[in-house]
Amino acid sequence: MTDAATDAPPAQAGPADLLEIFYAPSAVFSRRKDGKFGLPYVALVVIGLVLFFATKNLVQPVIDSMVSASVQKGIASGKIPAANADAAIKVSKTAVMVIPFVFFIVGPFLVGLFLWIMGKIAKVPAVGTVALMVATFSMFPRLLGNVAGAILVAVAPEDSITNQAQLSIGPGHFLGANASPILVGLAARFDLFIIWGVVLMAIGMRVAGRASKGAAWTAAIGTWGIITLISIAGALRNG
Repeated sequence: MTDAATDAPPAQAGPADLLEIFYAPSAVFSRRKDGKFGLPYVALVVIGLVLFFATKNLVQPVIDSMVSASVQKGIASGKIPAANADAAIKVSKTAVMVIPFVFFIVGPFLVGLFLWIMGKIAKVPAVGTVALMVATFSMFPRLLGNVAGAILVAVAPEDSITNQAQLSIGPGHFLGANASPILVGLAARFDLFIIWGVVLMAIGMRVAGRASKGAAWTAAIGTWGIITLISIAGALRNG
């Protein structure tokens, strides 16, 4: 008598992966060893933009307040002429509107590039499009992070959120208005959902990239480190 479980065809990659990546990532990456990332990428972009517009009215006043405070700090330090304050605020608010589009559309390719580089350094056997596929899925926790940030805004006392890191679930949430830009940028990188993404990178490199545990974690943490250094460099330039 044939075992039905043995005869059952193996699970195929498909829409179910978009949910399973949150609770069964090893199974998802096992099905996607070919590196196909089209569906996850489109889903990431669409869901990310939908969440952005759905929470925009809630988060916008907080962002506007932070932009105004940042410009005033720039005026006080002499980096921004007082006469250019209105223009600086307008440009900054426009940038805040554009960043979500850039983040979800371009982000997977940048993270994938860094993961590919670190994968090569760590001698991960299979990188190529696998790195891009893993990078795309590693950004899915950010979708939950956006929802969490909106909830924090909804429950926080008025004017209590003074920097971007306070919208994270991590040490950055506890930083005050006087925290240095470098500390804010660094603390924000220890957000729960960013760390979750690093874990997904390691699992993806281990399963789909066929790497050893050490090589997989080296590639994942190295990618996090590169992006963290870029974030700190940006804080240094703007601070």
